[in-house]
Amino acid sequence: MVDAQGRVVPTADPALSFFAEGAQILAVDNGDATDLTTFSVPARKAFGGKCLAILRASRAGEATVRVATPGLPAAEIRLQAR
Repeated sequence: MVDAQGRVVPTADPALSFFAEGAQILAVDNGDATDLTTFSVPARKAFGGKCLAILRASRAGEATVRVATPGLPAAEIRLQAR
């Protein structure tokens, strides 16, 4: 989670939902040892302003990953899988 100047907001902890096309979301984590959410659930609260998704490409080519949270615009990244 970053502010308008691109700086990480360490107090940001919104619930994030992950969606992927062209890839499978294998795990999601935030580094919070007290968060007992199962890794395989494609949703997690940010911790320290950060969250991590581990992907597996479904095929060679482009994969798109979107992250959404209520009240903020969704973020999207396109990756090339080989």
